[in-house]
Amino acid sequence: MGSVNIKFTVCICTHNGQRFISEQIESILHQTMLPYEILVLDDDSEDDTLQILETFANQSIVPFKIIQNTKRLGLNKNFEQGILQSKGTHIAFSDQDDIWYADKLEIACKTILESSPDYSLWFFNSSLIHPGSSMLSNIDLGLLHFINHPISELNNQYNLKQLEYFYKYGNPVSGHNMIIDRAFCKSLLPILDNSYYYYDAQLFMSAAKLNKVSYIPKIGAYYRQHDSQYTKISETSHKNLFIIAKNRLNKYKCIYYRLGFSALVRYLYLNARKKKLLPKI
Repeated sequence: MGSVNIKFTVCICTHNGQRFISEQIESILHQTMLPYEILVLDDDSEDDTLQILETFANQSIVPFKIIQNTKRLGLNKNFEQGILQSKGTHIAFSDQDDIWYADKLEIACKTILESSPDYSLWFFNSSLIHPGSSMLSNIDLGLLHFINHPISELNNQYNLKQLEYFYKYGNPVSGHNMIIDRAFCKSLLPILDNSYYYYDAQLFMSAAKLNKVSYIPKIGAYYRQHDSQYTKISETSHKNLFIIAKNRLNKYKCIYYRLGFSALVRYLYLNARKKKLLPKI
């Protein structure tokens, strides 16, 4: 395995990202290990995102390809397009508004070759960028997001039993800090155009089912939260009973598709137990 030549495709999906995209691209172009290629899939932006990207593409020493959608695909299908277009051995997904640590790809490469060569999906932890500012934070996003059940519970690797962590606490693997073997990733397609689970949660579920996920206990990126995020969900949608029902059905559909019928039954049981609708068995 040590002789494998790791080539990272950085896959970025953009939509009206002019505010922060330059910082993100700069952090990728200043990696201590440069990517094999940068692939940007723009989802019909209406601002100056494309012009900014074209400037970087013209100056980049790394192959830099821009694919422009003339019709909105949405996050899941846009990233699916990126997976299909990628040419590297591994894919590093990227948001349009974060800042990567300079050694992120170098650490990922070393981990893949030396520490966990038999896995197919790896992920880092994150720090936060304070909303509304450029000030960087040393706060561990894992501890913030899972305050009473930190990532350290996971013992660095996943298996079917540990998917119950996912059922209880949500998806611990954000796409902006995910590295995945390209051939393995393509075998998990299609990405469901699902309004409940994004592409990262879907890939994590399938990989964890096969015991193919490994956690890299390092910070890989500064994660930015703001009002115009690509993945932002309207708060009012949760008050609409029809949307709530639709999202719940999409959730069940995705668990069944990714993990199988027995996993769906297990999820429903655990959910009922959580709500004290069933006795413990």
